[in-house]
Amino acid sequence: MDIYSPRGKRAVEIARERLRLVAANLGVDFVPFQDKFPCPYDGVLIKDGFVKAAYEVRTRNAKIEDGQLIYRGRPYDSIIITASKLDTCVKVAASSYLPFYLIMVFTNETLMWEVSDHYGRGQLGELDKRETKTRKNINGGVAKRENYFIPLSKSKKLLC
Repeated sequence: MDIYSPRGKRAVEIARERLRLVAANLGVDFVPFQDKFPCPYDGVLIKDGFVKAAYEVRTRNAKIEDGQLIYRGRPYDSIIITASKLDTCVKVAASSYLPFYLIMVFTNETLMWEVSDHYGRGQLGELDKRETKTRKNINGGVAKRENYFIPLSKSKKLLC
């Protein structure tokens, strides 16, 4: 698994620290699953002792400025995520009657998208889906696969 590499371990540390700050601000708990027991998504959000949602968290070494993602000096109005990954997360979360949230940790802020409701119905409208070449994983490489382009405008900023 990519999370066992030095870069992967650092990304997990950054994500967990940021989620800890967000959780304290919102009065919730983000409970990750154990790494040795793979699950399509990273964990569950708990509020008042009840599981309220499933979540996936991703880190990006990029910043958000004026509502745009700045990556390698260029502005973008959306993030990309592997379509099969997102589809599987939504399906598995809905099988437990949970909504699914995507959380992105950038260098300067944290954003969240409510991807689906507890029935697995999409909450972001029609998403642009294209086959593109992207980095295979946090450790590099190249992969050609279908990706969703998720607009930043449909996210909610999570305060730390």
